[in-house]
Amino acid sequence: MTPNDYRLSKTGVTSVSGSLHLWNTSVLRTLLDNPAYIGNLAQLRTTTVSYKNHKWQRRPKEDWIVIENAHEPILSKELWNKVKEVEASVSNGKPTKRGFTHPLSGLLYCADCGAKMRLGWNMPKDIPYFNFNCGTRSRCGSSACFSHFITVPALERIVLNDVRDKAQKIVADERKFRRKYMEHTAKLADKKQTDVKRELKRAERRAAELDKLISAAFEEKVAGKLPENVCLQLIDKYTAEQTELKERISALTQGLEEKQRATADVDEFIRRIKKHINAPELTRELCLELFEKIVIGGKETVTGKPQEVHIYYKIDIGSIL
Repeated sequence: MTPNDYRLSKTGVTSVSGSLHLWNTSVLRTLLDNPAYIGNLAQLRTTTVSYKNHKWQRRPKEDWIVIENAHEPILSKELWNKVKEVEASVSNGKPTKRGFTHPLSGLLYCADCGAKMRLGWNMPKDIPYFNFNCGTRSRCGSSACFSHFITVPALERIVLNDVRDKAQKIVADERKFRRKYMEHTAKLADKKQTDVKRELKRAERRAAELDKLISAAFEEKVAGKLPENVCLQLIDKYTAEQTELKERISALTQGLEEKQRATADVDEFIRRIKKHINAPELTRELCLELFEKIVIGGKETVTGKPQEVHIYYKIDIGSIL
């Protein structure tokens, strides 16, 4: 029940006239962002503008104080992480006027202009069928981008066959696939980490310098050697640079942890693809679990060159299988 319906059932009091008894989208989004459902207590999520202005505002998530496992969870962390993954996905899924959302909706991109592919409907004399084409061409015509037309049955067959092929190869020798993926990830990480560590050291050194410069500016101002307005300008400048450096240091530190996350990522991907090894058809769940995006090449009618379809999975397996 919605909160209002629940209150009505318990107290007989309602504050809404003509209620539709449906949950509001904004309320659901707020609930899906509340870590209390997985047992975590998040504090300092909001603050006021100042001690004079009591208008409240949201604080960024990195400034929250989160106490994990503070109470018994209602949802599993696995389900919570899956919801967050769907939220972060490039695909929102656009339904048709009749309410149908194709499983691949929002995941398809034009290889030439980068626009998302658009679902269309053909009405030939024999059997009507869905198709996808470049969204830019559909909106602006052939002068904006050329045809990337592909029928839905053909695309589904290509994608489903690729999933089955990859799943069979992985299941045939999971250990080998895991080892090759880890070696591939380690090789890529090692190439990046030298530069990342060098940049991280520079950023940390500059952050320490900024702390000294801010302290020096205060001392100069107190000693009367520096005008107040100049001091404030310098401090604002140093503080802004310091904020940018903190964000950069955080991003670089996360990049160094990629190697550690690789094992969990590959195990989770193996579990997912095994689940869909005998999938009879594409489903929305399958597409969101396995694919990052799918890029559709142009339709070369003059040269006769076959149309290319590039499938990008959640982890980089193209160079392994």
